[in-house]
Amino acid sequence: NTIPTSCSIAAYYDIDNTGTFTQAKMTGDVTTATAGQRDPSFMIGSYGRKIVIKLVLTPNGLSSPEVLKLYINFN
Repeated sequence: NTIPTSCSIAAYYDIDNTGTFTQAKMTGDVTTATAGQRDPSFMIGSYGRKIVIKLVLTPNGLSSPEVLKLYINFN
């Protein structure tokens, strides 16, 4: 599914339970996946022992983005 018009998805992460969330970025330092995008990939680029992920989905009227699957790649 693509992200509906005027909707968006942003990803945040907290490494090692610091209580501070950092916004993850996509290619080209873009921080938010917007309308029309499909399967956005957010990169973290940090390391630690524990990670907390927060996804922020912004709806518009009766439309809302969906997250059907979440893949985490530890490379």
